[in-house]
Amino acid sequence: MGGRVSFVSVSKNYRSVIRACMEELQQVAVSTKSPDIATQYGNQVSILLAIELIWNLCEVLFIDAAPAGSVLLHLLDWVRLHKADVDEKAKEVLQSESPAEHRDYWDVVVSYILQGRLEEARQMLMKQAVLHPAARNMYKLMDSLLSKMPFYNPGGTQTLTEFHVKWSLWHEEADHCLQDNSFSSNKHLELICKILVGDEDTLLEHKELLSTWYHFLVTRLLYCHPTVKPTELHHYAQSCMTLFLESRSVPEPLDSILLAAFEFDIHQVLKDCSIALNNWWFVAHLTDLLDHCKLLQSHNLHFGSNLREFLLLEYASGLFTHHSLWQLAVDYFDHCPEFGRVYLELQIDHVPLDTERKALKVLRICEQRQMPEQGCVFFLSPQSPPLYVELNR
Repeated sequence: MGGRVSFVSVSKNYRSVIRACMEELQQVAVSTKSPDIATQYGNQVSILLAIELIWNLCEVLFIDAAPAGSVLLHLLDWVRLHKADVDEKAKEVLQSESPAEHRDYWDVVVSYILQGRLEEARQMLMKQAVLHPAARNMYKLMDSLLSKMPFYNPGGTQTLTEFHVKWSLWHEEADHCLQDNSFSSNKHLELICKILVGDEDTLLEHKELLSTWYHFLVTRLLYCHPTVKPTELHHYAQSCMTLFLESRSVPEPLDSILLAAFEFDIHQVLKDCSIALNNWWFVAHLTDLLDHCKLLQSHNLHFGSNLREFLLLEYASGLFTHHSLWQLAVDYFDHCPEFGRVYLELQIDHVPLDTERKALKVLRICEQRQMPEQGCVFFLSPQSPPLYVELNR
């Protein structure tokens, strides 16, 4: 358990780094005067958003490996984090002169319901209730329904079975309110009640607010299958993607990657990420973390290396071609027990030694790793005579 918790912590640290990079790039994109540079940085932000989305889902499903009950709570957090535009809208509504009459008021309320943010939805609905005293009882009934919806508490004493019984009773109550037309005179409250009972057509009518099939999936699970087991997720994910995308017969690469994650096909996730995302840092570090979690079965490649080492070697080789990052690559090669040294020996021969300082750095690297055959360097610098340096042996 302790090991898993520490790996989850490492994963969250990685995601913090990704988010920090995103924020920095967004600031540069906004402040630059060049439209081309703004577009370039905007594209980078989009890639990082996709990377963080995938990483976060892998963290929930593979690294944290949350069981039934808890997994939905994690997926709700995942959706809320990546669908934050409702907070901007809510801020705008609440800062207006009359929030309950703002054009986006009901969009915010429904968005809160779709994300399972029922306390915030209740606070918003109170503003509407004050404006319509004649409908007070109706708003009171809705407030009661929202306040009573049970959420699973992994740290509590209630078993999953007990929670499911309690949730089923609440669901029946919500359904009863719908059947006896308790909200029929208020289309907004009736709509909310339809969402609470998980009405599929109503959810699909709000694609604009959901915006993605995986948000639709999590909302559908929340109001229909709150005790879903991780092994059942792939079935619901496939069905939600098909329903949501409709005519778009070919899913986007991101859709396929997320679906592979819901199918618990780790190798497919990594393979698709390598193809779709121009980012070796991401696949190398995610694979390394999953390997440390003992989640990658023996997956040897044709030349004898495993997947983790192969991706780290690829990433480090790319770093070596960079004028200032090549030294970082050395650390990565050090962590590749099978072929790291071979790659380092090959790469270090091609480091352009344009200053004496750089030559001494290379020699120090060779000396620390007992690489005597790389120990002598002869190079020409435009500013200095030929130099010959030999390691102390």
